Amino acid sequence: MDEVERKVTAILASLLVVEGVSLEDDFFMLGGDSLAATVLMSAIEANYGILVDPVEIFECPNVGKFCARVRQLREEAAA
Repeated sequence: MDEVERKVTAILASLLVVEGVSLEDDFFMLGGDSLAATVLMSAIEANYGILVDPVEIFECPNVGKFCARVRQLREEAAA
């Protein structure tokens, strides 16, 4: 796991009160909803300084794919 994956899975585990979030997990199957998505996006902004539209988690509910999207947005912001 890279740094983004470790951070996002830790945020999700804390937010959704679950243990052992993996990259194969689905945000909604873990108990995520629209409110949790908004809180997740705020946590990502606080940690990485990037704005992520909450719709991203609906388009990429797989944790691994969502992490890849966060990495991509970070790279775009840095460019």
